[in-house]
Amino acid sequence: MPRSRKIRSRRLSLVLGLVTAFAVLLAGAGDLDAAPNKKKKRSSAETTSSSSSSSSSSSSEGTSSAQLLRQVDAKLQAYATADARSLLETAPSPADPGVILASGRLLLLEKDYPKAATKLQEAAAASPQDPAPWLYLGLTHAYAERRAEADQAYATALDRAQTLLAANPGNGEAQLQLGIAQQRLRRLNEAQATFESLLANRPQDAQVLYQLGLTRALQQQWGPAVDLLTQAIDRDSGIAYAYYYRGLAAEQTGRKDLLIADMDRFLFLAPDAPEAARARRILEAARG
Repeated sequence: MPRSRKIRSRRLSLVLGLVTAFAVLLAGAGDLDAAPNKKKKRSSAETTSSSSSSSSSSSSEGTSSAQLLRQVDAKLQAYATADARSLLETAPSPADPGVILASGRLLLLEKDYPKAATKLQEAAAASPQDPAPWLYLGLTHAYAERRAEADQAYATALDRAQTLLAANPGNGEAQLQLGIAQQRLRRLNEAQATFESLLANRPQDAQVLYQLGLTRALQQQWGPAVDLLTQAIDRDSGIAYAYYYRGLAAEQTGRKDLLIADMDRFLFLAPDAPEAARARRILEAARG
């Protein structure tokens, strides 16, 4: 094949790869670290209402569980599944809703979709008001190519988040989860407004910046997407998918160098991700 035709073919392959990558996300898959897994802080009223006979060991166990879940969350964000599993094996209370949710997220990253769905349904039952299990259950169904079930799970997450916000409009985690549900349901303008409102109160929050940047990319607002995802990476370099989507958006702004660097970084952090094969094809086309 003549060189000019090879170049055109590689460019076409790259463009098709980018289009496919964003189309997959709009279909509901493609972002395994979509929702926070943070323990809700207990209010002073809740603390006061606790039994005065609670032992110091029980309090210590609660603190230990919260710290463990934060460590597990960081490992899952960075796609360090082996480390996450090792940490979860030390959980003092496997029945803790946060531990169940983290276990479901881990199974999702490991692409064991049937077991992930079962575990996430268990997490939803253990914490009925929490939108997070439904967001991850939606992702599980999406990766298993069950689109109707995915949308139903996202809609349930949206409903749960709205209920929490109706009771407490200042609930930032519920607002973040609402925005993610809106994004997954392809209600992108609503998601943008939700994330921008939250960002005004949490300007340094890497997850908010990441989700807003991802939303802007889905809206094909490439420049703002690159800027927001760069800010997210500056604040948390362990969000594997921030590199993936910044690379896709960067290529659309003529930043081939950033595309290559970001796909390399994504593959380093998440070599077994469902998007890894696509990332390798895009990288090969960009370098060709």
